[in-house]
Amino acid sequence: MTNFQLEKFNITFDLGHLLVNDAQPFNKESITEADMKQRAIQNLELFYKELFKLSGSQAGEDSENRDFDKPKDTVKLPETLLKLPRAKPIPKPKPLSKWEKYRLEKGLPPRKKRSRMVYSELAQDWVPRWGKGR
Repeated sequence: MTNFQLEKFNITFDLGHLLVNDAQPFNKESITEADMKQRAIQNLELFYKELFKLSGSQAGEDSENRDFDKPKDTVKLPETLLKLPRAKPIPKPKPLSKWEKYRLEKGLPPRKKRSRMVYSELAQDWVPRWGKGR
């Protein structure tokens, strides 16, 4: 299990978001910068251990077509545990144009776009409907 909580250290990992949450309180009355730095280093070591437990594979490793552009150390991250809020509100729906309002009032079907290419029985291939190569 990759997303879990270490009971001994009171640390929660969410590898889907690459997030470490350390809820362990400091036992000292005055906390120094060195104490915080030491705690951060310990948490980072635990995080890297969990991250490197995930299996990595190169794209196309079992087939003949290997993708050597991608590094071997890539991993697929697991599903996230936390639901993060959106930074911006959900976009409002786009208002209808005058033509769309009219079309809905009259009950007209939407226009179908004509394809530029059409199949030619004579050439037995797709050719442009108009222009060069017709």
